[in-house]
Amino acid sequence: MKKIIPFTSDIEFSTKIFEINSISLEHDLKLKNDNLIKGEFIVTGDYKVTSSSFNNESFIQTLPFEIVTSDLYDPNTLEIDIDDFSYEIIDEEVLRVNINVLLNGVKLIKEEIVPDIKIESDERKVALEKEDQEKEEEKASQEEIKVISDIGSFNEEYVTYNVHIVRDDDTIDKICKDYKVKLSEIEKYNDISEITLGSKIIIPYVNE
Repeated sequence: MKKIIPFTSDIEFSTKIFEINSISLEHDLKLKNDNLIKGEFIVTGDYKVTSSSFNNESFIQTLPFEIVTSDLYDPNTLEIDIDDFSYEIIDEEVLRVNINVLLNGVKLIKEEIVPDIKIESDERKVALEKEDQEKEEEKASQEEIKVISDIGSFNEEYVTYNVHIVRDDDTIDKICKDYKVKLSEIEKYNDISEITLGSKIIIPYVNE
């Protein structure tokens, strides 16, 4: 399996470039880990400043290269080479180099999948539990059931009650305040000594 990675860079010169007489490219690119390729290109050569120049000016330039790919590679089978190299002079002062990096003999590392086993992270489990709790709270908040007052002692009056599910930041005082009901009324329908997170509390109020 082969893969081509294109690379382009501009080299600025302190003098004008009339003509490139010679140019060569080397590299020290290596696979640093499963998906990081890093190193440098070394570009060397010589050029003429003007058409009438008798002396050639030499140059050497290093170009850093680093890429993190989405694939995972096996360092035992991967070969890194240059597939293509070209250049052009831009505005007589910039040498633009175009390099195609060749990844040859690529053997992708595949994650091992164990069939018929579903493993969920702790974060996923917490999210699912929270979703189930929110659904249960929504259902409970929509319940409004009328019961005969002989459950307590309201002189044959009809009582309406809501079902409240205890959340992390709930206290009995906060629940009483939110529903505008006295603690003694809640105690008639609930054993508050056994209330824990997720417990359902009956919140009554009297319809005169």
